[in-house]
Parts: sequence; structure tokens; C-alpha cells
Amino acid sequence: MLNEKRITSISRGMLISIVLFSLLIIDVQALAASDYIKAPVCSIMIAVKTAIEALGGTLVIIMFTYGGLKYIFSADDAGGRKAGKMTCIHAVIGGILVVLASNIMAMLTSAGGTIGSC
Repeated sequence: MLNEKRITSISRGMLISIVLFSLLIIDVQALAASDYIKAPVCSIMIAVKTAIEALGGTLVIIMFTYGGLKYIFSADDAGGRKAGKMTCIHAVIGGILVVLASNIMAMLTSAGGTIGSC
């Protein structure tokens, strides 16, 4: 079973990955000036956006449910309740990050966007 420290390190790792990936996408979009380079880059970006939405949303729901169940079943243990509450809070923060990442990817791939168009 996953312990709290491992879940926290996984959450931090996901956050760092999203930030680094966003920076990478901005650089790749700047390089994709020609149609020869632009078409594959755009298709990859759209596929990644879809994956972020699907996997991120699923993980948020799973972690929020896990935290809620941990909170409910730790009725006598104050530490367990606190850990469950923190898991739920981190899941909500992760959900906000997933929405932000999805919106950034949509902005980068939008046809009328100022940053890029696919």
C-alpha cells in the first residue's frame, strides 16, 4: 500500500514534470515555423493535451476518493484524519494544475491563438 511520503513525492514529481513539459512545448512551438516541422509537432501536442486531460482527471478523482476514504475510516486517529484531509487538498490542487496545463496546451495549439496555431 502506498504511504503518505510516497504519494507526496509522486505529486511533486508530477508538478515538476508538468512545468518542465510546458517549458519544452514553448521552445518547440517557437522552432516549428515551417509546415514540414509544424504538422508533426501539432499532432504530438494535441495528443499530449488529450492525455493530460484524461490521465490527470482520472488521477485527481482517484486521489480525492482515496483521501476521503482515509479521512472517513480514520475516525479515531487524528493523524489519519489529517493525512486524509491533506490528500484531498493535494488532489484539488492537482486538479487545478491539470486544468491549467490543459488550458496552456489549448492556447498553444489554438488556431486563433497569439502564441501558436495548429
